Order: sequence, then structure tokens, then C-alpha cells
Amino acid sequence: MKRSQLRDLAFGAPFSSGAALGLVLSLLLGAAAVGVWANEHRRCLDTPVPRVMLEGGRAGGAASAQQRPGDKTLGVALRLSDVLDSARLDGATLDAPEIKGVLTAHWRRQKAPFVGPEGALGRYVQHIGLERVRGQSMAERTGDSGWKPDNHLWGLDDGSFDQRESLLLPAGASWVFPLRVPGARRFHASLGLLGEGRGTLELALQSGTKREVLGRVAVSANRRWTDYELALPSGVTGELVLSLKAESGQPLIGLLGAPVLLAPGAAKAPFNVLYIIVDALRSDAVGASHEPAEDARRRAAAVPPQHAVLPRLPEVSPEIDRLAARGAVFSEAYSAAMWTRPSTIAMLTGQRASRSGVPVLELVPGTAELHSYYAHRPPLLSLSFRAAGSLTHAIVNNMYLCGYLGVGVDTGFEGLVDHRYQTLDTRRITDDTVEWLRQHHDERFTLLVNYASPHAPYVPESQFLEPIERNSAHPDHPMVRRYLGEVRKDDAAIGELLAELDRLGLRDSTAIVVTADHGETMSESHDIVAVDVARNVPSGRFTHLSTMWDEAARVALVMSLPGKIPEGKRFTNVVQNIDVFPTLLELAGLKLPDGLDARSLRPLFDGQPLPERPLLVEGRGAVALRDGHYRLIWRQPVARKLERQGTQFEKTYELYDLESDPGERQDLAAERPEVVAQLRLRIEALLSEQVASTAAPTGPGTVSLRFVTAGHARALVGHIKPAKDASPPTRFVVTPVGVDAAALEQLGLAVEINARTSTRRAIGFDIELEPPETRLEWSFTLDGRPLSEAEVFGGELGWAAPELLSGLPKGFSGTRLDSLRRAHLVPQQEQGLFVTRRGSSLLGLGLELDTNDQAQAEAQRAMEAWGYSRKSSSGGH
Repeated sequence: MKRSQLRDLAFGAPFSSGAALGLVLSLLLGAAAVGVWANEHRRCLDTPVPRVMLEGGRAGGAASAQQRPGDKTLGVALRLSDVLDSARLDGATLDAPEIKGVLTAHWRRQKAPFVGPEGALGRYVQHIGLERVRGQSMAERTGDSGWKPDNHLWGLDDGSFDQRESLLLPAGASWVFPLRVPGARRFHASLGLLGEGRGTLELALQSGTKREVLGRVAVSANRRWTDYELALPSGVTGELVLSLKAESGQPLIGLLGAPVLLAPGAAKAPFNVLYIIVDALRSDAVGASHEPAEDARRRAAAVPPQHAVLPRLPEVSPEIDRLAARGAVFSEAYSAAMWTRPSTIAMLTGQRASRSGVPVLELVPGTAELHSYYAHRPPLLSLSFRAAGSLTHAIVNNMYLCGYLGVGVDTGFEGLVDHRYQTLDTRRITDDTVEWLRQHHDERFTLLVNYASPHAPYVPESQFLEPIERNSAHPDHPMVRRYLGEVRKDDAAIGELLAELDRLGLRDSTAIVVTADHGETMSESHDIVAVDVARNVPSGRFTHLSTMWDEAARVALVMSLPGKIPEGKRFTNVVQNIDVFPTLLELAGLKLPDGLDARSLRPLFDGQPLPERPLLVEGRGAVALRDGHYRLIWRQPVARKLERQGTQFEKTYELYDLESDPGERQDLAAERPEVVAQLRLRIEALLSEQVASTAAPTGPGTVSLRFVTAGHARALVGHIKPAKDASPPTRFVVTPVGVDAAALEQLGLAVEINARTSTRRAIGFDIELEPPETRLEWSFTLDGRPLSEAEVFGGELGWAAPELLSGLPKGFSGTRLDSLRRAHLVPQQEQGLFVTRRGSSLLGLGLELDTNDQAQAEAQRAMEAWGYSRKSSSGGH
């Protein structure tokens, strides 16, 4: 049996382009939407994080605004985690066996990679995720009670997960901070507890022999955060002492989430930031992006654009349009990448994902990529505004921003709430954001909000879809209309946030950004799939993950900041949304980091020209460059085999003239090779502008080979040895897994194998290597038949890897092999050789992702649930 079609995961919508089938599917999806909504509606809605008054203090929140008339905006005067190396810990430590066990038992955690002190003391500053509320599991929703998700890799269970940058305080210990913070008005922290039981947290001010208790509060292991704030005496001097005492002597770890001292005028940032990302929001889905003459020109182009250009429908984005009237809209804005993780990281760093070390092809970052990202210390938006005295927080449906999950990386926010729901995420994100704004209205903040409704599957509620259906100018395909209904849903949510800013009097002091991580493919002409990237996914339409089209690369971009950004202005300059990062910094008068791929848009706001530049968009196995009216797609070998409606063909280059062909339907690469060559050189020049990568720590590595034979016992014969032209390794040890040691025979540096595969489990060999990059040769037969290229797979997701048929070849980077886990296999259904490689641990980065053989099964189920993959005809996983 060949490898399951689920093994190569890529987003693809299982929809035909036929109108009849589309209508049937739309009705089915409508029924599904009602079912999903009803199911989730029965669950209790997420409640906001409690905000409780410390004894000796007073409550915060919106109600307290009237109690502090005349206060200047409060900024962060001091973060305790930033001065931890000047503090001392009295009493129990994390090294105490019982305390260490409490920490080990909680897996939603990661040593804060960008903040806190170096060395062992840095372990006391960790990002800790607690459950806000847990809903129905993926197993319950799919009816597969035997499937148990490994949240170490994919955060799949419906629920809200609340992560805070935490100062760890073992029970029986005290943190003592020498302080002098004149003008500090308020202490704020989120409190949590790890372990079983209750404890009491005390904050005291020690000055010589005088000890003044500022506040005391009971905390319990209820698996969620409680926000606390405390009014401080005038000026804080002496020693601030934070102590935790367990009620019955239980081993506990207190969590002080983002503990800060706030003071008027302490922030250097002169305004707040509300940065809103709407997943898959195309530029032309926003009415303000349209201009009648330009729309008419595109419709009248020599090659009609079909659905690649959407009509302007006022019903779709009235709230974003009103924001544009109070700010500026960019109608020709592009994403930096074609799917969520690399594009979001690019927006938050001002760098292409490949420059900062984030993989664009692989769905799960490997060891080398994670190390490169963290060691590179990318210039994150959150860290820039943090250094300027802003509170930084994120409220999202985007687990790629959670570093403790295997698919994500940390993005430096002090707090990050991830609402993982399919339909109610918009409601919960909105309610959570409104509550957060009310609590922090008098404090300087940088807040990221990430909605996800326009991401497939499109299941808008009727109140958002019906106004679009009633407009006679609506697109004729029901799936396009459903997509626009989802846009309308998030547009209404954005309207609630903007209304709350107005109510709190924050509109004039808040920079507002609305943009997207990528667009979405709508054109029937783009019903094309990169076969080896999106195996067995039949359509490239209504997707983005493995496509490179202009319509899916162009995104909405609206910015508003009274007095700084002109009102009612529409810019047609070709820009990228990564340019928002340096633009905000320059508007705030803050220093721009070195090594950015982005550039500030402020000259446009000041009425100055902005020189044109080619724009690069990264995709899975491909890149695209827009330069003037030309756009070149350059596919790497893994993405060159394409398929449309059952017909396969290959392309390395695609060239489009966006003036005559705005829908990219007529490939000019063969006709204009000189333009292709010129644009390829520009791509190579841009990609060569990379910072020096930081190599992962050297040390021993392990290559794992696993064999499965579709439930049949086969005679496995072969050999493994270092490559002939490779330097002899200092360590070469082959250990059998699932077979008797007698199946191996050592002949010098070669190992001969004569074994039998199992009907029920995978068998194989672990090869320990020093140095880990040692090249290997191998050859295997099953019942005397040599393995074929179609039976060789690599990495924990089991990518097709025919180049590994004979070993690890020269020049093979191994990026797709490197893994924190082995591939999960189904021996009764799959056949072939599966290769993974695990190098040295990520030293000093605190990543503690457990190896779990169910990770692959979960990855597959997650991709199916999100539309990234299709179930095999056999129903296997």
C-alpha cells in the first residue's frame, strides 16, 4: 500500500468549481454552520479574567476610571522580570525535588526566550499558559473517542488558553527587589498557581527594620489567571518583598504574570497601538480599497480577471470603510508570505520569515529552525514597544504565536490569549478585547487582535450572509459570497472595538491598523495544486497555503492615527504590510532596529514620494516577485509538479503582466524569457540579503529509520554505512528497534541487516552519529524487491522524500528531516521507509516538547479539520 494521501499536508478546499456542486456544498455547509453554532452556543461563553482588589489596594477596571481624575497616561516604570538579576530569592528554589515536579507536570510553558536574566536565574521567567475555559474536544466533535490530541504539538481542543510572562515564586520563598521608583502609582500582575492546593501571596515594603504590608491575597490552583492591581504609596523605595505561603505545606509555584510598576508619563511611546489582523482578508473584500475607474479598467482588461478581482459591495466592510475615512487605506498592499505563521511573524518582525529563521515550507518547525529563530533574536514589535514603556498583550485565534506549542514560536508579548474556536472565536475575542481595553484604558498599551473568520471553512451566520445575497452585484459563486459573509462578521466585530475606543476616549491617542496575514484564492483559473506540497488535495481554489497567486498575496491595509496619518486618503503605492512595523516606530519617535526588510510609510503621510521597489512574497516551495506591472513566480523542485482537474504538468517559472492580465490567467514566461531572467536575478539578490544564520549547537545526532509494510510481514534485507566519500564518523552506532539484535551484523563501519517486518508495529533502527551531519548510504529490499522512490518519506509529517532512497545524499540540507519527534505511523495501512533526524537539544532555550508517537496522527486530524488535508479513501490516518 502506498503512503496515505494525508502524509503531505497542505490546505486545499474540497470544492468543485461547478455551480451546481457549489450550491449543494453551500447548503451543506450552511447546515453544518447551524450545527456547529448550536453546539457551541450550548456551552457557556468565556468569561473575562477576574480583576480582584488586593487587601490594602483597590479594584481596577473601567469603573475605577472616575476615581483617578486628572491622571496622566500610566506607563511601565519597571518590570520585575527585567531586574530579576538584581533581586534575591530567599527560601525554596525550583531545584527542590517537590517544586521541580510541580513545574515538570505543567507542559504549557516555555522559558521566556527574549526577556529575563541569563543563566540559571532565567528559569524563573517563563511563559505559562493556563486554561481560561475548555470546550468540546476534537475527539468529541469528530465522533472519534479513541483519538486523543497531543496538545504539545497542536492546540486542538476548543477552549481559551491564556499565556502570561511569569515570574515564578516557589511556596515558602520570597523575591526581594531593591527599588527606587519615584512617582509609581500602581502595581499590576496576573496571579496564578501551579500545583494542588491554596496559598497566600503577600506584597510588602521593607525599609530598614520597618515592614509595611501593602497587600495580601489568597490564590488557588484553579488553572486560570486572576488580574490584580494595587495602589502604591507615593514613590516606592526600599525593598519590595513578594512572598508565597502554602496553606498546608503543599508544593506550589506561584505565578506573577507580567508584574509591573506603573507611573504617569513613564512611557516613551506617545500613543497606544491596536493592531488588528484578520486571517485571509483580501484587499478587494474591503470597500475602501476600491476606486471606480480602477475597477472598470481591471474588468475591461485584455484578459478578464474572473473572480480574481471582487466587486465592491458596501455590505461587506462598512466598519473598516468608516475607519478608512478617518485614516488611510492602501489598495496595493501585499503580505510577506502565503500562510499564517511565516506571514504573521514577518509582520511582527519587519523581516521576511526566512531571514528570521521561521520555516516557510514546513508546517512544523524543526530543531534547527527553532534555534535559528530564537538565537537570531528577531526585532519584534512587542519588544520595541515594551522597551518604550507600553504594556504588550495579544488576543487571538492563532496558535502559531504560542511558543510552547510545537507548531508556533514565541512573539514576545507579556500576555497572549488564544481562543481556539471554529465559530465563536470572533465573539470571544471581541468580548475579551473590550474588557481588556476597559481595564487598561488609562495605561499605555500595544494590543494585537487576530480574528480568523474569513479562513475556510466559510460558515457565516445568516445575518452576515443575507445582506450580501440580496445585493444583485454579488459574485455568482456561493463560496465567494460565504467568504464575504465571514469578512462581514469580523468587520462587525472590529466596529465594536472601534466604538469602545470612542467610548473610552482613546481614538485620538491610538494608532489603529487593520490588515491580514494573506488573502484567499477565488478565481476558477487558479484551481491548481502543487502536487508534492499539497498531495491529493484536488483544488487550489478557496485556499492559500500552497498557492502563489497575486489575488491571495494582496491584503487589506488600513491605518489611522489622528494628527499623524492623513484622513480619507487612499494610496495606490505598492507596499507590504510588514512596512507597518517601522512606520509605527517612526511615528512614535522610536529607534528602528537594524536588518529590516520593511521600510517606513511615513513619507507618504508627509506628502513625500516613496520610491518603487520590487516586493518579494514567500510561499511553500516557491517565491513571487512583483516589480512594476510584472509578477514572476519561481517554483523550487518540490513545488514544480502541478495538477489541475486531474491533469499534471510542470512549471518552474510563471510570468504575468498585471496591466493586461490582472487575474493572472495568461503565463508569459515562455514568450518573455528576458523578463524572467531579469526578475530572477532580483529575487536572488533579495534572498541573498540575509543576516548570518546562527547554527544549532553541535553534538551527537540520531537518524531514525522506520519500516511499515501495510500489515504484512516482509523479509527486510539491506545495509547501512557511512558514505564512501565522507569523513569517518567518530561515533556510528546502529540500535535495532522492534527487532532482535541478531538481525544486525557489524562489518567494519557497515551494518548488514536481515530482519522481518511486523504486521502490527513499525520496526527499524536508530543511528547515533558524531558529527551529526555525517552522510550515510543505505539500501533495502522487501521480499527481494528493492524499495521504490514512492515508498520513502522524511520528517515527522512524512513528506515524500525520494532523494532518501539510497541514504543521506551530498548537499541534502535535511531541513525536512529534523524533528523533535519521530513520524507517527499506521503499520496496517502504510508501506515504506520513514526517516527522521534529531540533532542536539536547543541548549538554553528551555523548549521541553515531549516525544509522542501520536503527534503525527494529531497533525493529520488538525489539517483535516481546518481543510488543509483530506481523509484517505480508506479512512485511515
